[in-house]
Amino acid sequence: MTEAEWLACTDPIRMLDHLGAHCSRRKLRLFVAAGARSLASVLGNDQELLADLHEQVADGQATRDDLEWVLLGGMRGLWLHRAPDGNLPSEWQSARMVVRERYKLSPLQKNEVVTDESRAAEYSEMCRQLRCIFGIPFHSVYLDPISLTRNDLTIASMAESIYAERSFDRLPFLADALEDAGCTDAELLSHLRGPGPHVRGCWAVDLVLGKS
Repeated sequence: MTEAEWLACTDPIRMLDHLGAHCSRRKLRLFVAAGARSLASVLGNDQELLADLHEQVADGQATRDDLEWVLLGGMRGLWLHRAPDGNLPSEWQSARMVVRERYKLSPLQKNEVVTDESRAAEYSEMCRQLRCIFGIPFHSVYLDPISLTRNDLTIASMAESIYAERSFDRLPFLADALEDAGCTDAELLSHLRGPGPHVRGCWAVDLVLGKS
């Protein structure tokens, strides 16, 4: 896959295949969390709880054992998130499973009859989320760490707050703060000011926070 193909891709499975099973497991799990949260209106509040737990595992606030206990004991209805052999799937396998679930179910949240068009729209949404989380995996964006220490750490604290609260409507303010601190990277600033969708794991916020 080329950079142009990545930017235009409307097949999330193809994008996941390009990323491979050994890319950032944290980011893959956050993609899974975003997928679970998108299904809450179809499958119920258990999906919100599952999304929260995936995020906690991604950030080291919970363990895979915690996740397994929930799936095995507390939420038997979520066994579809387990691999065929009964074990927890890898993050990459989970991401592929979530793609399949969203493809089948997400259009129903709008009380739509599932059509090729509604499924294609969901595929496109997932691709946009993958680009939000992984950016453009063909090159790196550099952010001068010195810029993050200016203004009494305002930039870092702003990014932490956006991440913790999922307040992605404030990303343009983060872009303004970075620009005021001397950041001139057009790709970074345009992503923060772009329409999204933005989800937890957004590559630009992660860059500010030093997360991978």
